[in-house]
Amino acid sequence: NVDTNTLSGIERASELKLVHERMADIMVSPLVNDFAKNVFNEDHMGRMFALFRHPVDRAISMYYYLGTASWDPLFNPKVKQMTLVEYAKSASMENNWVTRFLLNKLSGPLKKDDMRAAKEVVRKKVLVGLFDEIEGSMARFEKYFGWTQPGTEDEADTGKCRKAIVEAWDKRHDHPPVSQGGPEWNAIVAANRFDLELYQYAKLVYKYQGKTFFNVVA
Repeated sequence: NVDTNTLSGIERASELKLVHERMADIMVSPLVNDFAKNVFNEDHMGRMFALFRHPVDRAISMYYYLGTASWDPLFNPKVKQMTLVEYAKSASMENNWVTRFLLNKLSGPLKKDDMRAAKEVVRKKVLVGLFDEIEGSMARFEKYFGWTQPGTEDEADTGKCRKAIVEAWDKRHDHPPVSQGGPEWNAIVAANRFDLELYQYAKLVYKYQGKTFFNVVA
């Protein structure tokens, strides 16, 4: 097994020549730059796709997850004792996670040039999906990568599987709503302004790709 969520796992994937030997069709990792640099090369290139979620919703889900997921190394029982506002202002709160991982700039202040660079990565390198459009996004991924053949039994089975995943996904990410402009919302946004701008840009790219690649009229 290979855990591509860690640097040691990425090194192992490289040693096993995971891509060269065609051992996997899909690989997932938050360490985008390390993964691309160590696992792929000019002879074996990958195509990147990603599912973008509103950073406020993402942070709220993480708040509830970190305080209850005792099986996960990231589990932090202290989070359960915090209010959402306290969590948003604490060191446990994510800080522009997507922007930082796309640019491999995990610490230090982010600048306008970083925002421009992150947008260029999304525009040029990423097939964009949206969490709020999960079923449509999955259908796009399937069509783009040729995972199913139209009009076949395989396509019907894939549709059922997709629907089951979406239904389970919705339950897994349930949490009480937070009012836009309220103290919780504002505290989260303050720590994720770059990710919020990048998310809004990803929505534009999603719409553009829909028209360009998938004949979506909207």
